[in-house]
Amino acid sequence: MTARVFFPPATKVVSAFGKVVIGLSVLLALLVPSARALSTLPFYESFPTNYAEGSALTVSPAATVWDSGNGAGAGAVTVASAAALSSSGLVTSNGSRGLVLTGTPSSNRDRGASFTSQTLGAGNPVVYVSFLFNVQVPATTNRLVGYLRSDTSQGTPHAGIFLDESNQLSVSKNSLTPAAANTSALNNNQTYLVVLRYKWISAVGGDDEVALWLNPGSLGVAEGLVPTPTISTTSGSDLATMASFMIGNRSAAGDGTASGTQWMDEVRVATNWAGVTPSNGTNPPISTSAPVITLARLALQGMVLRGTNGTPTGNYQVITSTNLTQPMTNWPAVGNYSFDGIGNFDSTNPVTAGMARQFFRLLVGATNPPASTAPGITNQPQSLTVAVGANANFSVGASGTATLNYFWSFNTNTPVGGNSSTLALVNVATNDAGSYRVVVSNSVGTATSSVATLTVLIPPSITTQPTNFTVTASGSAAF
Repeated sequence: MTARVFFPPATKVVSAFGKVVIGLSVLLALLVPSARALSTLPFYESFPTNYAEGSALTVSPAATVWDSGNGAGAGAVTVASAAALSSSGLVTSNGSRGLVLTGTPSSNRDRGASFTSQTLGAGNPVVYVSFLFNVQVPATTNRLVGYLRSDTSQGTPHAGIFLDESNQLSVSKNSLTPAAANTSALNNNQTYLVVLRYKWISAVGGDDEVALWLNPGSLGVAEGLVPTPTISTTSGSDLATMASFMIGNRSAAGDGTASGTQWMDEVRVATNWAGVTPSNGTNPPISTSAPVITLARLALQGMVLRGTNGTPTGNYQVITSTNLTQPMTNWPAVGNYSFDGIGNFDSTNPVTAGMARQFFRLLVGATNPPASTAPGITNQPQSLTVAVGANANFSVGASGTATLNYFWSFNTNTPVGGNSSTLALVNVATNDAGSYRVVVSNSVGTATSSVATLTVLIPPSITTQPTNFTVTASGSAAF
């Protein structure tokens, strides 16, 4: 039997030459079979073959790892070889066992693994959890699947993942009520990589973030290259500590009425993205439930996005941000569109002049906006003739649903001016002479003006002065 000494978090440890200074509070804990196991991070659980087929997590040796929570019951979460999952691109054990979440959940059967406590301000700004997930039978109501806790007991999910009856995942922060928009619906019998993150933004004050990724496209990358979350929320009170991951087995309402069958495998907990998404060197699969962008091209009219795999005749939005790490809920929409009859899409989206970089995403299931009108030219720019050194101002009148964007060009394809209905040329030179036109765009379409010509006049100047002549009388003189 081994003894360890644990110092309570609020106790200040002071010692000198091996003597404990008065006032030190020491808790001596003996690691007997009833003691709680504490996993170091990164934590990895592959549910190996020494976990008995059909056993619950309360049965040894699983019970020595999954010893948190109140899960004294049996049958709601069991180990099965059929539930062993793997995913292309992710390092997995490829065999052994997995977990089956089935039957009617009970509010006293959550099971968890406790790990080295992670605390705000301790140098690790994030805690990640990942697992493979496969829906065999959808839940009958919103079901709590898994969650992070600040302690080792079952309770309110401090960072929770929910599966609703439409096979959509959502998240919450310190609440049994999901706070973020759902992901796209999961397909039955398809394996997905799910990643959950709790991110401390600053001191406890209501702005910490809970985020979820569904089949992320970048595995094993550094923190600065982590892809944008699929969904995220900052709604809910902050937590200063994370200490366990619980496998949930109850409805979001906690009433034990959700049923269905789901598989879970390859559980990881770490303080960095690479720790929960170790890559085997191949690209992860693209989720068949999400649209795929096959072409992204910057044109004069804006950013052209084309692709496939959308919901036929369904709606989508194009959203944009200058900051890739910004939560998706903060990305403004730049256009509302519809997929065609076979799920293809083709949209042109305005780009603000002078912007150094801009990122675009498709948001599926966006609500139909009010009827919008494509741009139309109401007053064409007029040709001008000015002297060199003077100013020249072209203007255009346009109609259509706001916001209208203006893209002026010189001699067909050279961008000039800013995003304005007026093009001001100051102190024109002879090389400014030529043709000008403008493309007006909004979320619906584009309109191109007629060509206006700038003619630059050069004032006369004396290049050779008349010279004096001396001639004889009756002679001729030519100046």
